Amino acid sequence: MQPCPVSCPRPTLTQFKSTDTVVSAAATGPFVNFRYNKAAVVSHVLKEVHTRGTAYGFTNEGAGKRIVVEYSSPNIAKPFHAGHLRSTIIGNFIANIYQGNGYDVTRINYLGDWGKQYGAAHACKHGSGVQRRLLTSGGRTGHTVQHAGLLAVGFERFGSEAELAADPIKHLYNVYVAINVRRYATRRDRHAHELGPT
Repeated sequence: MQPCPVSCPRPTLTQFKSTDTVVSAAATGPFVNFRYNKAAVVSHVLKEVHTRGTAYGFTNEGAGKRIVVEYSSPNIAKPFHAGHLRSTIIGNFIANIYQGNGYDVTRINYLGDWGKQYGAAHACKHGSGVQRRLLTSGGRTGHTVQHAGLLAVGFERFGSEAELAADPIKHLYNVYVAINVRRYATRRDRHAHELGPT
């Protein structure tokens, strides 16, 4: 069990020296609380803004360094929601901060989760009947499931071209849910049959 923070040893402040902006420091448990001279801080910031103009807040400390910022990267098989927008906004703020400090920033917002939901659609159309039976009956051949495309097989059973044209994301999500319900229900039935009557 971790000790209570306030019971931890206090840090020593023997080397602390006050300045015109930071006037004092006090230790409380493992924490150090600093007191600032608000007037001095405001004066310093305004002078910097006046001197540097539009360059204020920008540095070159990240020059020569590269960073990747990933945004929301939504799951293409599910509906969008407010969380995706929030993550994208936060990601954009973080990327702007790094870019303003000289970093070479790569921004990524890819469409996530293309794996078993989509797979290879042509395998659904041209694959063998064995592949399709494995998918819809909850078969244990994982590679076959991935290559045949779970959503593609689901669309054959539950899909509608009219509904797909009207609302693609919603319809594909409904198809994805339906084929998973069918797949796992069949798997449970098979398992129960293997166990036999209790």
